[in-house]
Amino acid sequence: MRLNERFIGIDGGGTKTTCAIGTADGRVLAIVSGASSNIQSKPLSQVVNVITGLIEEALDQSDSEFTQLTMVYMALAGSAREEDRKKIMTALQKRMPALKDYVIDHDAKGALAAGTWHETGLVLIAGTGSIVYAFQSPEEEPIRVGGWGYLLGDEGSGFDIGRKGISAVMKEYDRTGTATRLTDFVLEHFGKRDPSNLIPTIYGAKNVRGNLASVAKVVFLAAEGGDKVAKDILKGAKEDLVRLVEAAYRQMPDTSSQTLVVSGGVFQNRLFRESFEADIRERLNGLTLIYPKLSPVIGALTLALKQAGIQLTDDVKKTLEHYRIDSNKGGMNSSGSA
Repeated sequence: MRLNERFIGIDGGGTKTTCAIGTADGRVLAIVSGASSNIQSKPLSQVVNVITGLIEEALDQSDSEFTQLTMVYMALAGSAREEDRKKIMTALQKRMPALKDYVIDHDAKGALAAGTWHETGLVLIAGTGSIVYAFQSPEEEPIRVGGWGYLLGDEGSGFDIGRKGISAVMKEYDRTGTATRLTDFVLEHFGKRDPSNLIPTIYGAKNVRGNLASVAKVVFLAAEGGDKVAKDILKGAKEDLVRLVEAAYRQMPDTSSQTLVVSGGVFQNRLFRESFEADIRERLNGLTLIYPKLSPVIGALTLALKQAGIQLTDDVKKTLEHYRIDSNKGGMNSSGSA
């Protein structure tokens, strides 16, 4: 087997970008994380700096040489359109001309591969943003629903939940809304004493989307404590996500035996996840839900291997399944050796 070669998978989201480097037999040598690489919310130069910086860091941490690098598969949020991918490719070629063999695709591909090992089925991502893709075959254009960004869409996402949570706080402060424990939770989250002090923090953030999305965990906490306003926000988010899935599912010519890979930070909350599952089963009972065994970055790494002609044997899959990402710390956990 081509064990001297190196393969990289990159999962780029609205909040952070994660890069994994591995070998042809499925061993993951290093995983590193950096800032967001979404071209829709970051300048192109910053996106390219993040990507190239992570590639260099991954090579360094794994004691690998650039000449060993066979394939890089980048699954990047905000890169579904061909014109956006071309922009990144052109800038990458200028910044890192030695990088020859790479693919840029949207982040849904990495999430899908993390759940199914292949490239067909539906995938829902609800992290900082939200989107649904239905992939019928590698050759056909996918069906897309949502993913129109924080100004026009991102329903049910961490950003959407966080924004509505802070909005509820400001409405209570103005006495135009319902009393809510979210005020105490949000103020504590940002280290503020008064809701009016939140404004510079919100609008002055370098990453507004990520800053607001961080409030989603506060909304979950308030809801678990019985706060009605928080519970209503989460109920609406769940219903929005179900509608996105339903719209994509109904457009598929063959809805028999379809799978839905569910990915993203909002599903880390057990109660939210269970409520979502119940609605999906009630409204789309022909759909099988899959929560990925792998993290999206490992999904992107499997696509790098496949793109390079590496067969995903049972042994390779078993090795890859050893690796997990600590979603809070961004590090690598493994039940095997790296």
